[in-house]
Amino acid sequence: MKIRISNLVDKVLKEDILKILQKYGPILEVRIIEDRYTPKNLIIVLATIQNKEKGLNAIKELNGMIFFDEIIEVKQVINSDNG
Repeated sequence: MKIRISNLVDKVLKEDILKILQKYGPILEVRIIEDRYTPKNLIIVLATIQNKEKGLNAIKELNGMIFFDEIIEVKQVINSDNG
């Protein structure tokens, strides 16, 4: 299951993301992308969690969490590849 984590400050590292996602099982991929549509230097993370149920738990538990002094938004990525 692919999730999108947004509103992350640019000092967040891949290791920081893996740390908050580790309890949701194996993470297959983490991509960090600059968010060019915001006035702040923010990034977006696309992460693929192996287990769909644990991915849904990650969305539920992490959405709205304060991370590096910003409230993050976590959503499921829906596309033609993963339904």
